[in-house]
Amino acid sequence: MDDEYLIPIRYEAYDWPKEQGGQPILMEEYTYMNVKVNNGFTDADFDPTNAAYKFGSGD
Repeated sequence: MDDEYLIPIRYEAYDWPKEQGGQPILMEEYTYMNVKVNNGFTDADFDPTNAAYKFGSGD
């Protein structure tokens, strides 16, 4: 957790252990550094119908 902005900066995902009582298996992990917040995005930037993204167009 970032101390200044209180946002998560690290993620770890584990699978179940192969044996009962065994250690969980790390499947993936992400660490975010130099996170920029308040970038000035608008709702259109996150709209899947935004034509600028050409989702499903095959381009």
